[in-house]
Amino acid sequence: MKDFISKIEDFMFDIFGILLPGIIFLILITTPLLLFDHEKVSPYQIESSKILSILTNLSGYVDYSLSHQTKLVILAGLLISYILGHLLKVLSIIQYEFFSAIFDDFLNNLVSRFLNWLKRPFVWIIKKIFGKNTNGYIRFRDQIIILWKPFLSLIQKIFTFSSPKYFSDNDSLKDECIIAINKKYDTNFPLKWYSLFKFSTVIHNQENIKSLTQMFLAKYNFYRSMAFSFIMTFFYYMVFFSSTSNYLSNSIKELKGIILIFLILLWITFHYKYKRYWTLCGNESLVSLYYYLKKTR
Repeated sequence: MKDFISKIEDFMFDIFGILLPGIIFLILITTPLLLFDHEKVSPYQIESSKILSILTNLSGYVDYSLSHQTKLVILAGLLISYILGHLLKVLSIIQYEFFSAIFDDFLNNLVSRFLNWLKRPFVWIIKKIFGKNTNGYIRFRDQIIILWKPFLSLIQKIFTFSSPKYFSDNDSLKDECIIAINKKYDTNFPLKWYSLFKFSTVIHNQENIKSLTQMFLAKYNFYRSMAFSFIMTFFYYMVFFSSTSNYLSNSIKELKGIILIFLILLWITFHYKYKRYWTLCGNESLVSLYYYLKKTR
């Protein structure tokens, strides 16, 4: 039983981090085939619109394949999903690196400076109304801070794309681990987090240390791929709804706004979960390595 569980853990990253995001993304991009009535589309309209032509041809191919070659379609779907999962993984890494440079290193700094500048006249007006050192001003200021904090926290969670590699409280553990490694193995270990993380991974595998690092690794890859999938699907659905609005039923048209809002909410959810599990993965790796080095010194 333990061997069976171990085998599942070995393939957990491929299943949870690659295959599952690919399956979900494949479902998301093929769902529009079920939303519009292609029988209402004339041959002329199909020829004049690339999107309508692609959707109509795909719909006909899927219907035929499912009715005549169901097993082959399932196998092909799994293979395509696995390939899509790898593609999502790579593209999501590029997207987060790109957005981190744009938002975290540039735009967020500009917005922060603008808000600091904007609050000065507001503070001046409030001081004039209440008086600088009165209890009324202090209570009003404290209340504004209380109301502003959740809003600011939400904005930061949405528009930041980088995350700490581990919890800042454990920063001293990293230095102690490097000192212990140099002493234990008589080496000059590089002062870089990625090197320490990979060293910790090797120790986990070689010494069979029980850790949640592998699970967190699979989860943050899954959440990052899903966040990328939902933001891409949002724009894909916007193009779909605008191109096929004349061929959608009234019920689908009424759901258009809800579907798009739901996709944005899903992006925010998985975007936040990715950043959290990125930190949890690094922290778990650091703590377990620290425990091993202290135990075996």
